[in-house]
Amino acid sequence: MVNHSLGYEFLGPTEPLGILILIIGTTFTGMIILIFINVNQNNDSSSDRKRKELAKEAQSKKIARLYPKKNKKK
Repeated sequence: MVNHSLGYEFLGPTEPLGILILIIGTTFTGMIILIFINVNQNNDSSSDRKRKELAKEAQSKKIARLYPKKNKKK
């Protein structure tokens, strides 16, 4: 009988190295999921909140300059 194996049996999920690779992969995937959860929670630092507030004020001033309110006299 001809052996058609590529010689990668040591990477199988039942071998010690394969189990180690599975554990590392699971840990890495879990860490990535935690990173995505933390990014989506919108926890900004105080300096970041101040920066966003200043940017919003600057945007409001620019919009007010572009579209000035007309004074309506009755």
